[in-house]
Amino acid sequence: MAQPQIRIRPDTALEARPTPRTASRPLRCPGGIENALGQIEAELDRARRLSDQLLRRVRDLDAELALAEQVQRELLPAHLPQIAGARLQSWYAPADRVSGDFYDVYRADDRTIVMTIADATGHGVPAALMSAFLKRSLRCQDGERGEAARRPDEMLRRINVDLISLGATQEQYVAAVCAMYDEPSRRIRVARGGAPAPVLLRQDGCVEPVNSDGILLGVLPSPEFQVAEYELGPGDVALLWSDGLDNLLLGTGCGADPPAADWRVDVAAEGVTYALNAWRRRREVVQPSNWRADDITVLALECVS
Repeated sequence: MAQPQIRIRPDTALEARPTPRTASRPLRCPGGIENALGQIEAELDRARRLSDQLLRRVRDLDAELALAEQVQRELLPAHLPQIAGARLQSWYAPADRVSGDFYDVYRADDRTIVMTIADATGHGVPAALMSAFLKRSLRCQDGERGEAARRPDEMLRRINVDLISLGATQEQYVAAVCAMYDEPSRRIRVARGGAPAPVLLRQDGCVEPVNSDGILLGVLPSPEFQVAEYELGPGDVALLWSDGLDNLLLGTGCGADPPAADWRVDVAAEGVTYALNAWRRRREVVQPSNWRADDITVLALECVS
């Protein structure tokens, strides 16, 4: 079939016309260029003021943290007490400028040395404030509560009462361990609440766990804390620590790590001083991504003769 032919009339031929895209139009600015520049300058000035305010706030917070750090350091023992026939060593390493860990070591009377480690839940200033509260609670017990304060389980119960009275929230629970060493008899009594179980590192290399148990402080109004009692001989070490040490030693930042019990065996074999120096070096080189940074506190009582 023949195809029909389409013819275009001359008067309908297409004409080249400028499209809106190619049409020349003047740039228009409501209020003019001067007004636009003024608005930009006003926004820049506002941003500068906000930046100055934030900088002043950061400086104020830094000063507050520096003060909190200084106060918390002053709460710690300036010197460890001298003990006939024994030696005390400590290591305190906050994860940040202020810490949730707290420790105290002091002579309660002419024969009793009291050692306490407490670890408040969380980090930063709230946890640091809790450590100040714990310091007050411990020393008030020693000064005002008589013979009952000479028992480690009673010490923990009284701290628990103070926490409950304070109205501690879920973020204010405390893990604690308290040990009392009788200098003449070389016997040590230990009670703990939610803290890592201490160990006795015997002179012959044996590792003896301390059989004491108890829940976190601040959870229940009337918890019970078991008391374990042991005699220390020459070369024996009583080792107390916060859970930050476990996080450091069982992390993956320094190559293959031993099972949980092996580091305790190493301490028994190499000695406390060697172990503390090794732990300090490990903390300096371990990569932050390979362990959950936490406050670390260690107390070691070693019978030397």
